[in-house]
Amino acid sequence: MAELTNSNPDPSQEGKKRKYRKDKPWDDGTVDKWKIEEFTSEDNPSGLIEESSFMTLFPQYREKYIKEVWPLVKKELAKQNVIGELD
Repeated sequence: MAELTNSNPDPSQEGKKRKYRKDKPWDDGTVDKWKIEEFTSEDNPSGLIEESSFMTLFPQYREKYIKEVWPLVKKELAKQNVIGELD
C-alpha cells in the first residue's frame, strides 16, 4: 500500500483547521488531570449565594426510610454549610 505523506511540510501553508489549534496550558504533562483536590471551607469563605430547589416524588415505601435518614443527611450537609429541607 502507498504510504501517506504530507505534501505540504510548511506549517504556514496548512489549512484552516490547523490555523487556530494551539497548545493548551493544561496539556503540558505536569498537570495531573485525575487528581481530586479536597474542597475546604477556605476555598469558599463567603459561602453559597444561590438557592436551588427541586421536587421529587418518592414511592410511599421509600418515604419512611427517607424520613429516618434525613437527620443524618442534614448533619453532613451542615458540614459543608448547606441547608437542606425535606417537605
